[in-house]
Amino acid sequence: MPWNAALAGRPPVPDDVAAAARHIRDDAQYRRWYSIDLGDTPWPADVLLCQRQSTIWNRRDPRAYGIVLIAGVMWFLVGLTVAIARDLSLAAYLIKIFLPSAPEFLDALDLARQHWHHAAAREQLQDKIDDLWKAYASRPASLAITDCREIQDSAYLLRRDGPRVPTAIYKLRKQTSEAIMRAGTASLRAEGHGPR
Repeated sequence: MPWNAALAGRPPVPDDVAAAARHIRDDAQYRRWYSIDLGDTPWPADVLLCQRQSTIWNRRDPRAYGIVLIAGVMWFLVGLTVAIARDLSLAAYLIKIFLPSAPEFLDALDLARQHWHHAAAREQLQDKIDDLWKAYASRPASLAITDCREIQDSAYLLRRDGPRVPTAIYKLRKQTSEAIMRAGTASLRAEGHGPR
């Protein structure tokens, strides 16, 4: 798709691309980014399916990380349990347990909320992609590149402004996420939800 300079600014100059590429020792992981071969899926339907794969990946990981962040809430409950078990006064509980851990507790809650909101926005984008795919299945000419451009722009803004998922979470979930995306995309193609 053409570059959207109005949204992303000017494209990088070749010198900057070459400079950034020098830091990559092995580019194999970037060459087969999408998990399923779309074969004879015509353009721009193949673009839409790739956008769907990216959206699903970026919906599932933030939601999972948001759940991991609930450990902050659990830490608060552990502190409360310790205070009750040790029969601490309210002042002792606040000074010894709550106040030292309050910033981490609040940060964990806020970060979990951000990840859940981000996952919900990604889910709305996935719903839009699925609606476009269903329309395409009944009328292939109905899918325009402008539809894909709109999806790409929305995905760009979500990626640019959304909270980050740690690399460790990404790597831990990679195999499962890839299998789910592979199955979902194959299902759309096989069940007749669009021309193949």
